Amino acid sequence: MKVHVRKGRLFAPIVFLLLIVGIILAQFPELPKPPIDIIEKIPSLDKILKGEPPIQINVKDAVTGIPFLDDFDPQSLIPMTALSYTPGKGFLLERPGLYVHVVESYCLNAGAYGPNEEDAYLYAPIKGSRARIIQKVLQRTNLHPEIPQGDIQVLIWAITSSTKLSDMSEDKQKTAAKLLTAKELFELNGGALELVPKNERDKAFAKLPPHVRHTLEAEAQLREMLTKGQDSYEELEDVAVRTGVALPSEEQPHIPRGRWSFHPDGYFVRYLVYRYSETEIQLSVPEAFTIERDGLGRITLIADRNGNRIETEYNDAIEPLAIPGDPNVRGYAFRSIRFVQRREVLPEVVFDLEHTWKNIGWTLIGIPNGKDTIFFTDRFSNIIERYQWAVNHKKELRAIDRYLKPKEDIENVMDLAHYAIALKEVMRSEQTENMTWAVEQVNLVKKAWQRAFSERQDTYLWGCVSPPGVRYGQAKPDWLKDVFEPFLRIFAFARPGSEDKIPWFDPTGGAGAPANDKKQPTGQSNRQKGNEQDCSTINSELEQEEALLKAFQDPGLQKKAIDNNWTVDEYYDKVKENALGGKGSSPGDWESPMGTDPTNCEVQYNWGGSADATLQEYIRRFGAIAGPILFRAHQAHEQTHRQQCMDMGPSRFQSAGATIEGFSGFEQDAYKKGIEEKKKGKQELGCE
Repeated sequence: MKVHVRKGRLFAPIVFLLLIVGIILAQFPELPKPPIDIIEKIPSLDKILKGEPPIQINVKDAVTGIPFLDDFDPQSLIPMTALSYTPGKGFLLERPGLYVHVVESYCLNAGAYGPNEEDAYLYAPIKGSRARIIQKVLQRTNLHPEIPQGDIQVLIWAITSSTKLSDMSEDKQKTAAKLLTAKELFELNGGALELVPKNERDKAFAKLPPHVRHTLEAEAQLREMLTKGQDSYEELEDVAVRTGVALPSEEQPHIPRGRWSFHPDGYFVRYLVYRYSETEIQLSVPEAFTIERDGLGRITLIADRNGNRIETEYNDAIEPLAIPGDPNVRGYAFRSIRFVQRREVLPEVVFDLEHTWKNIGWTLIGIPNGKDTIFFTDRFSNIIERYQWAVNHKKELRAIDRYLKPKEDIENVMDLAHYAIALKEVMRSEQTENMTWAVEQVNLVKKAWQRAFSERQDTYLWGCVSPPGVRYGQAKPDWLKDVFEPFLRIFAFARPGSEDKIPWFDPTGGAGAPANDKKQPTGQSNRQKGNEQDCSTINSELEQEEALLKAFQDPGLQKKAIDNNWTVDEYYDKVKENALGGKGSSPGDWESPMGTDPTNCEVQYNWGGSADATLQEYIRRFGAIAGPILFRAHQAHEQTHRQQCMDMGPSRFQSAGATIEGFSGFEQDAYKKGIEEKKKGKQELGCE
């Protein structure tokens, strides 16, 4: 039915609407007047009654989960505060790496069960009629550290339960006034919906989808409590967050906790939800790798820019495995696999751990068609399981491709997946309890797989690896260093000319969708929750330095070194072995962040040529909070050496440092100072 209104009668309704807006805004006297566009047009009643629920977050929208990465669980991550941050945009992903950010998160679905530490959450978009406003609230939390998390959660419950904000208590209205604009306040106070009769609004709520209706009772209770001033956070939480066991629906597939999702901007993200109020967000921003193949297309080298690598030789004396019914796939036996992993303990310890396997394992290459026949072979054990796994992995890749924009086939991704599975089998075939580093080395292949997966998509790509013709582990000729290092400092983490396309990560840009649909979806803010991640970073570095100090203090090791006429370098290698585990060698192509020149007793800053530049590199590696603390600790270490040199004079300092006793004594004093400084930093942060 059309309603005809004479132009001459338009004035009265507009005046009436302006009066309503004025009454609403009177509750928030410090806010600016609303933009004129919010009163220019009122939506039709039919459009209002067909409105969508305030918030919709569904695991069915989490379409880019990556099962292949379920066992990719990196332990060394960089606090996200190491990245540039801009309000409204988020963190600028200017460099590849593994990042972590523990943030305040919020319950977005009143009436659902609260999460526990076993629940799986995946990246999904936030949908719903209030999605935009909820995201804006989450974005603005960082601008208002004075607002307690509980007050923000109450505001979000008010928004998701369609509570009229002007009916809430005065202090809750003040919170809303800080986090919402005038236009948003008008909308949330009813907007055009408040002009519709109550019985018509009730009809609209009755038409909401089934997965939203079950929350209406909790939302109704919240509305009643909030409008009556019963806004104790604990009482509201009792209504909004159910406790107890929530069994998933039978038709829901099992998804393990910590599953990674591919973000359309070219990186990987996962949510580790500890409780609805706290979420750890991890990012894996794919770095560039050197990957070499032989004439048969087999992977012979995978290496990153930090000196980690896996080298492979194949045993061509063994006939390749042919798959009946599938000419696209072949199996090849390994002759040798060599792992090299670089370990750094700043400010001055670095060495490579190495291990080689001989004549163990095999790998497939090629894209399976799934038409194999059942067969058995002794040399290529468990081929049936490996081939079927490859078929399933291909299906997973094809399924994800439906939601992305792949520009090439999956061959490279598939071969890296084959190779990763092959290395895991090699790990199982030999005792590796005392070689945890070797187990972690398989993650190198997982990261190379991520890079290859991202390269298939129409996304930004990070970084180059090394100057052309320079292999990892080889000392660089001086002229190459002079030519390429300035170039690498500028372009090591971005494609030339594409800086304006570097993606941003906004923690509020997606939500944690629970794999169990009876659980709470969570909205992540950009406000850090506590200092756990920074404390963890400092503790990790502290443990390694304390282990080195203990090894230097070992009188038995010193005596053994003296009795056997070890050189200082031999003694130093044994200290590192005893402290950090595993046998390794010290590479010659590594530059420490800082050191002490024994000829003039001055501290040298090698990362950028100055103390300020070196500090900035510490921040890029360890974050804006932990970075300066670690820099001060390592600076204290080197200042101790500087003082030793000045007290003794350069000549005597060098002579004493050439003996086992002198070298060990110098390092003990320096490590004690550095450890003391780290402990002070932990106290500043309130670390346990």
